[in-house]
Amino acid sequence: MRKIIWAGFIFLALLWTGAVALFVELVEWSAHALASGDGGAAIADSIASAPIPDWLAPWVDLSGWREWLQAITQALEWISGILPAAGQSLAWVVPVIWAVWAVGLLGMLVITLIGARLAARS
Repeated sequence: MRKIIWAGFIFLALLWTGAVALFVELVEWSAHALASGDGGAAIADSIASAPIPDWLAPWVDLSGWREWLQAITQALEWISGILPAAGQSLAWVVPVIWAVWAVGLLGMLVITLIGARLAARS
């Protein structure tokens, strides 16, 4: 029974470590993408030139559609202006994620030790 408990701990520890490593990579990629600030202008330009879909044309007036696209474009331009600062400020997140990983792994180890000790008594 103790071997099963320890095998479960190893499996869950590997799963936990892999999930945290993937999350760290995602956060680092996102921070780099935000810090570069390249994508916001291209997206805003493509949205500004978007035509009204044929199936929507009978229910939407053209001037309202253009105003809606302009509002979205302005919001995206504002967001792309603050994204580089947000990307640079995410540098502290990775150590916090690994600290949470360590606390989680320590919690799993404590539970495993308790389970192994209880299994040894029976």
